[in-house]
Amino acid sequence: MNPFVQPPEEAPDGSTYPENRTSRVDEYNQILRRVAARHPGKVTVVDLNAILDPGGRFQTVVDGVTVRWADGIHVTRAGGQWAEQFVLPTVAQLGLDARAAGGG
Repeated sequence: MNPFVQPPEEAPDGSTYPENRTSRVDEYNQILRRVAARHPGKVTVVDLNAILDPGGRFQTVVDGVTVRWADGIHVTRAGGQWAEQFVLPTVAQLGLDARAAGGG
């Protein structure tokens, strides 16, 4: 799932650019969930939104770790290292499952 973004720029009229709206991210993430639900065992979703934006709001700092750069979009190195604990078990299991199925 996509995490929320909060870049410092606004549209010329002072509004939020459409691609930066949380509602748009929520809608995109719902599409990902539907695709994954239609293809169980073939599609796996890692919910970066829940990991990087606990409480459903954009976060710069999570568990005392600065997880976002000042640009409000990219994940910091420390944030990536912190998020590993949530992402890598899923990736490792996918690899083990593929190996067991003869896919690698």
